[in-house]
Amino acid sequence: METDTPQLQVCSHNLRSYQCYNNCHSDRHTECSSIIECRRNVSTSSDDARKSLVGPVARVLLHHFGIHEEHIKASGPHNVLMKSDVLEYIKEKKLQPGANAPSSPSAPTRKGVPFVRKEKFNDIELSNMRRTIAKRLTQSKTTIPHSYMTAECCVGNILKLRKRMEKDKIKVSVNDFVIKAAAVALKRVAEVNVMIDESTNVIKKLPNVDISIAVATKSGLITPIIKDANKLSVVQINENVKQLANKAR
Repeated sequence: METDTPQLQVCSHNLRSYQCYNNCHSDRHTECSSIIECRRNVSTSSDDARKSLVGPVARVLLHHFGIHEEHIKASGPHNVLMKSDVLEYIKEKKLQPGANAPSSPSAPTRKGVPFVRKEKFNDIELSNMRRTIAKRLTQSKTTIPHSYMTAECCVGNILKLRKRMEKDKIKVSVNDFVIKAAAVALKRVAEVNVMIDESTNVIKKLPNVDISIAVATKSGLITPIIKDANKLSVVQINENVKQLANKAR
């Protein structure tokens, strides 16, 4: 049974995206007058018919610029809204892509009982250093494998050596010896002194042994790095630690 619904035939000259439009704006890609062929007289006052009589490129432009087609007067055959109509409107209104695009409806907020505490808090604004410290510590904890071990060590010989060095007016700390021992251990067990490169899926052995130390300052805790600690003597490590600590403070 034949109905009064107008039959529309859409031209195959269809551009799928605004990017495609940018690459195909030459005269040989202009919309032809046969984009939509009406086999029956269509009333342009109908909203449904009005929405259907839009060229493919024009529809893409409407979407990317957030324009309602009703705001633009069509100049094409059978009242078809053409690309040129939309471009003229965009130029006249000085619109930018996405500036007026309709936003997606936001998700409904959950209603709940507000969290209330009796204690009062003092908000302290983070300094740039504290913000960096928080970022680096979080990154270290989440991206670097951690292992913990507790061991008892006899440091009697180290303490005797320190006393002999003090007689020569050379002052070093037990911590300096610990740094030296850790550096030598990392050099001997090179499999531990590595990093994983996820981009290439390989394990990289580091050529140098760098030890990071913690230094407390008024602004916060920082961790300067002693480069090539395995190549330094205990005295040189002590001097490096003092210099880095003074710079940090």
